Amino acid sequence: MKRKKSSQQTVSETHSDLPDECWESIFKLVINNKDKNNNRHNLNSLSVVSKQCSYPLPVISDSHSISTVQHNYVASSKDTPTSPPSTSHATTVTTLTLTRFFTLTSLTCSKIKSLSTNDLLVIAECFPLREELDLSYPSGCKHYTNYLYGVEALSETLFKLRKVNLSGLTIIEQSLFHLLKNCNLLQEVILFNCDRKNITQVGIASALRERPTLTSFSFFITPNVWDITSDFIKSLVSLKGLTSLNLQHLGISDKLLYSIAKECLPLTSLVLQNAYFLNNQHVVNLSLLLGDLVSINLSRCYKITKLALFALAKNCPSLSEIKMERIGNEIVENSESSMELGVYPQFVHLNLAECSRVKLIGMNFVVPKLEALNLSFTKVNDKTLCDLEELSWAFAILLKHCDNVTDKGVKHVEENCTQLMPSWLVF
Repeated sequence: MKRKKSSQQTVSETHSDLPDECWESIFKLVINNKDKNNNRHNLNSLSVVSKQCSYPLPVISDSHSISTVQHNYVASSKDTPTSPPSTSHATTVTTLTLTRFFTLTSLTCSKIKSLSTNDLLVIAECFPLREELDLSYPSGCKHYTNYLYGVEALSETLFKLRKVNLSGLTIIEQSLFHLLKNCNLLQEVILFNCDRKNITQVGIASALRERPTLTSFSFFITPNVWDITSDFIKSLVSLKGLTSLNLQHLGISDKLLYSIAKECLPLTSLVLQNAYFLNNQHVVNLSLLLGDLVSINLSRCYKITKLALFALAKNCPSLSEIKMERIGNEIVENSESSMELGVYPQFVHLNLAECSRVKLIGMNFVVPKLEALNLSFTKVNDKTLCDLEELSWAFAILLKHCDNVTDKGVKHVEENCTQLMPSWLVF
């Protein structure tokens, strides 16, 4: 929280995890109705100071209520990708005053018990300055046919909206069209677990063409039986500023990958999880044309092997995070074959969990800046752990269910990984 500009102080560089009691006292002070002289009118909205100040408290009452709201504390900069942000402190409230938070810019109502069209209309009315909105996975949405009027109201009112997550909502493609057409500043759309009965490829393609400035698009349907059409591909690659693309569980085709690479989209994050047809050559070709990649997820792509890993490492100099869980299950290869030694200073996070064929024999690569390594459920042993060089920066190593690793191998890791946090060596 900051005072008016004459006494403004920079607080962005300081961070502490305050207990619930402290936050409750702060909120009680800020919204105390007994302040008859309105001495707090010069205080900025909490969300102006930090969009993470979305902590709802039972002390707020006497207005339209949403039956359940769940929030997560903001993760500190020390959180690692091997662990989810802290969610154990989630708070549930039964009554939430919306009209008191007119200037809030971020609202997360993920996994709430019930969400109706009326709730969306109230959000549209009370939060016109909303920039980020998360209404994903309401448990009671099955009771509503769709949210046509509610989403349309949001699209016409939230003129500053930049990011929206409507995963799990029973919305129809007309709602998506309204959203992308009317929200001129919209940059990021997340639509997971959409029912294919309500949304078609034609509808999505039409909506995407309404917002060519979109920079991030995440989408999959249930059941995931789509074969991507040419019209869908054309609308996707028309997003010339697209930096993040998540198409997990879709019927990704060679034509789609070729089109993405051909258009030279500035992708830095790419998720192709469960792309069953994907093989090593596809990954090699992609790596040659997507040199700006920072993060890639190829988990459950059963036809790729460690050759794909080395192609990415060699051709994508900015790549710092690779997730390749359960790869290579359909490939029979000589796992003893050696690979050329390489130094990959860009690697920060590497996840090879559940790659049953992975032994790391011959994979003598140097990763001096690696911070998090997940080799759970693999065939690595003491020798291969000893052969891994330059892991001194690693503070999180997961070796769950690595049956060939003994206490000797674990001891070697502990002695050589000087930055390792004791609680993050899981064996």
